[in-house]
Amino acid sequence: MGDQSVQTDGLNSLFYDRAVWEWCFAWLPHRCDRTNKLIWLRYAYRGTVYYESIKGVMTDRAALTRRWLTTEEYIFGALKGTV
Repeated sequence: MGDQSVQTDGLNSLFYDRAVWEWCFAWLPHRCDRTNKLIWLRYAYRGTVYYESIKGVMTDRAALTRRWLTTEEYIFGALKGTV
């Protein structure tokens, strides 16, 4: 555990402030956003953010961003208040 690679400024903090987290099974391989560990064939937390406008330009479709966290990193972040 630990968040040595996390930067909570700029776009990262924007993502973590708006993300909706759900605990789901990773059928396909993903990387943990904080530790870069492989998440595959196990449960982990997936954060999803929908952006309706990008840099002030309205679009007809919302942009979707998803990031994954291992269960340990999600709990650690929730206790620190960064998730």
